[in-house]
Amino acid sequence: MKNSIRIDGVGSPLRWFDPTSLTDAERAQLRRLIDWKYSGADGCYWVKRKAPHKIGRVICGRRVLSVVPDMSTQDFTTLFLYSLGADVTRFVDRKSSSIALSTEDKEFDYSHLLAALMATACEGILATYVAKSYERRTERLTTLRGRVDWLRSAGAPKHLGLSCEYHEITTQSLLNQVVLQGLGAALSLAAPPSITRRLSKLEFVWQSLGTRRHVTIQDINSCERSLNRLTEGYRTALALCRMLIFGVSPGDFFRGGRGELQTLEFDLSGIFERFAREVMKARLYSSPLYVRFQSEDGFQILDDSGALYQKARPDFSIEFQDHTLAVLDAKFKPRYVTLEGQASFTSKNRLSPSDVYQMLFYVDRARARGAVQGYVICPLLDNTARRPTKVESTIVWRRGESDEIVIQVVDVNIPETLHALRTRSDLPRDGLAVLCDELLASCVSSGRLLSPSPLRASS
Repeated sequence: MKNSIRIDGVGSPLRWFDPTSLTDAERAQLRRLIDWKYSGADGCYWVKRKAPHKIGRVICGRRVLSVVPDMSTQDFTTLFLYSLGADVTRFVDRKSSSIALSTEDKEFDYSHLLAALMATACEGILATYVAKSYERRTERLTTLRGRVDWLRSAGAPKHLGLSCEYHEITTQSLLNQVVLQGLGAALSLAAPPSITRRLSKLEFVWQSLGTRRHVTIQDINSCERSLNRLTEGYRTALALCRMLIFGVSPGDFFRGGRGELQTLEFDLSGIFERFAREVMKARLYSSPLYVRFQSEDGFQILDDSGALYQKARPDFSIEFQDHTLAVLDAKFKPRYVTLEGQASFTSKNRLSPSDVYQMLFYVDRARARGAVQGYVICPLLDNTARRPTKVESTIVWRRGESDEIVIQVVDVNIPETLHALRTRSDLPRDGLAVLCDELLASCVSSGRLLSPSPLRASS
């Protein structure tokens, strides 16, 4: 059993840690999640999380470094699941649920979390719908079945029958083969006995549904594109398989063994981006506005010959019919919406120059379709912290006397939103809610809508 050590944004002294004893490759792998600096006062290295959005675990020798976010295990689990498009309430611990997952654990153990989520997702598949497909078969039969291939049947002895071609329903689909491989990867995570028993039973079931095969990243992409109304339950399991198979893999694929230093990495920037999109879709569910995710229309950068030079696309845009109302970019930078114990708004809380230039480009390009507002969406992790005022969160760039571009920073109240999703209650009245109301009101004032429709959040 490996010793687990918690690493946060503040950091802690580790007397056993000696980066000089590691190879360049091992240090580079560690640097993806943690940073260290020698402390003369402590007489050892001070180790802390490298960036707020980079979390996960890294194995160094016989020790596991768990790099944790600035939120509880319960909130991170809910955030992660909702960003995958999963039904969060099905994963909440309930006495009446036979496929429940407890999200109340105080300690972070990412490998146990992934193993438990994989078990719960697969149990949910068995309780709803198992993917099936039709497989073409050709064989000689003494009774007619399907279509007879008379050319092949001609001249053959009568006792061998006729060559028939037919389709037979089977569970030997790529979806089930990928899930089987993911269950095998989950079993290798050394989860607690209760989770391991669940995974072993599920692997036994899936071995009867599909054969084991080598799975590539293209296979998972193909499975995600093929999902339909019946197989939508596989979406969470596929996302977990992607992380389990390719995020926790041997350093040497040819040798096949597991090395002593492994990294399991979660990028909260990508998770928050997908989470913000799902919350925005829920807030605009009953309105005529809709969300377009990473649209490239009008954002391509071309070279002098007219060929594509670089792609540029905002995270998502809010549109009404053929009109773009707003361009939004999600940034996992809590300092933009929280003063973090400071007495006043400082340069630390301002948008970085690169973020400002990026939004100015997005808004300016989108203005070809009409008046467009720019918004930067950031997570609010601490409800008790002081927040910047609307004036402090608004950036105005003036080009001439009448032409200006306005960019506003808005918050998503993460703790209250996650609580609302778990309990199926109304979403909180945060900056994202105000943004939706303002966009709907702008449609009414411009005459595009006759009367405002109240927004109903669908979680």
